[in-house]
Amino acid sequence: MTMSKTRLGLVGAASCAALVVTSLGVTGAVATAEGTHLTAMAAKFRPGAPGVGDPYFPREGNGGYDVSHYDLDLTYIPEDHHLSGTVTATATATQDLSRFNLDFKNFKINGIKVNGAAATFTRDAQELGITPKAGLPKGKKFTVAVTYAGTPHTVVNSPVVFGADYGWQYYRWLSQVKMTRQEVKDEFRANDGNPEIKARVRRVQREMTRRRMLTAVKTATVVITNPTHFAVALTYRRGEMSAPVVVAKGQDLMAARIKKIAAKHGVPTVENVTLARALYKGAEIGDAIPGELFGAVAEVLAYLVRLKQIVL
Repeated sequence: MTMSKTRLGLVGAASCAALVVTSLGVTGAVATAEGTHLTAMAAKFRPGAPGVGDPYFPREGNGGYDVSHYDLDLTYIPEDHHLSGTVTATATATQDLSRFNLDFKNFKINGIKVNGAAATFTRDAQELGITPKAGLPKGKKFTVAVTYAGTPHTVVNSPVVFGADYGWQYYRWLSQVKMTRQEVKDEFRANDGNPEIKARVRRVQREMTRRRMLTAVKTATVVITNPTHFAVALTYRRGEMSAPVVVAKGQDLMAARIKKIAAKHGVPTVENVTLARALYKGAEIGDAIPGELFGAVAEVLAYLVRLKQIVL
């Protein structure tokens, strides 16, 4: 029986970190009971958002942390077509994390450790929900190690890599064409530098982002407009989220599409010129609203609650 063992170090980026920026000031912001609630909730540990997506893999990725490095320790037995290994990710929490998600396909999970301590986990299709023994403070670097085993397969027509196959196919392709290691490097370098491939990837990324954004408007809590040039859709679930999150935003024609979808699905729209402009410039899609806008947004939510248009 022949065994081969490989250890690889990969530098990567995953998840969607909250972007901290300075936005326009909003006059007339008054501290309300809702604003006080939002501020108090921000200090608590909470789960990271699952399936947020990132610039490279819009349908993958999870919120609450940024990954800076992956380390793979693999053992493969060719005769049995059996692979076992441990993937260790080094990451930094972008919020106070009580729980976070990883995307993991196919293999059986034998154990998960966070900072060397066994963690509990749940699994739903490719989503791993991981709960460490102790919360992970914002800004804290941590490691998560997943030990797994099974039979490797090719992922066919994956939307993650824009319809291409990936995974075990790379090994088969390398074996079949008998390319040298240098030839493989040259081939990947040539493809990576192809401007047509890069342009196609960017087009697909933009379209997927737009579709996901417009779908999120249907279940948004409120859309804030200025009223014609900007529209920003926010989602807030009391008890689950520490602050409202921007799920869609647009200018001019895109703003009109957002308002049209909101009207069709009964999502309330509030005209607030200064606040809409500040939100548009101050937060990206997937970000929590900037702290300086908590009071103004809390006023809007409290107003809608009084009108019985929303229930928090």
